[in-house]
Amino acid sequence: PYLIWATVLLIVIQSKETGCWLSRCLSAVLNSKIAQGIGQMAYSIYLSHMLVIVLSLLVLDSLGLATSSNSPALLLAMTIVGTLILSRLTFIFVERPFHELGRRLHTGQAGQWHRDAMQEERRNAER
Repeated sequence: PYLIWATVLLIVIQSKETGCWLSRCLSAVLNSKIAQGIGQMAYSIYLSHMLVIVLSLLVLDSLGLATSSNSPALLLAMTIVGTLILSRLTFIFVERPFHELGRRLHTGQAGQWHRDAMQEERRNAER
């Protein structure tokens, strides 16, 4: 496997240096909005894919399709679709808010948010 990856890497590097059609195709694919979106969700995909595989196997087994000749294709399709959906939701509702919190903590805005919340709480208590 390592020899294959090394060969592919060398081909990509060589095509980038010579500016051939392969380099332009790879650049177009990797700069597409779909590839960028998948790249943003990479950590969520990494975390959720095994859960989706296990749940997909359970669903196929409960439907009696785990032993059919189509089960590998069904498992693959369910895993890809399920992983993308779960990863997108995880990215939107977990990762993104924590990234924003990290930015606020880094820039000191979180402290301001806390002070504003405390002042609002005091005003509400005085009423």
